[in-house]
Amino acid sequence: MRAFKEAPARPAAHAGGAYAGSAEELRRQIDGFFVHPDGPGREAPSVPRPPLRGLIAPHIDFHRGGPAYAHAYAALAGQSPFDRYLIFGTCHAGMQRR
Repeated sequence: MRAFKEAPARPAAHAGGAYAGSAEELRRQIDGFFVHPDGPGREAPSVPRPPLRGLIAPHIDFHRGGPAYAHAYAALAGQSPFDRYLIFGTCHAGMQRR
């Protein structure tokens, strides 16, 4: 457990299931969400935007919501890198009492 907690990165738990299995396949899959007819396209907006203070992305599988993810994360285009990212998620299975 300690090694898991201290690891700089963790294995992709759903690779090959909920999303593509290899990094290259996943890159192509995500790029496809941007150029999908419902996606935002590849080009970053040319109009300057105010600094991003938050981002809300859908919580749905890539097969159904890929272009919606692309629209959400397109808001990061042209933004300066941030010092900290805080990511909230949800647990589908719920917590079991111990």
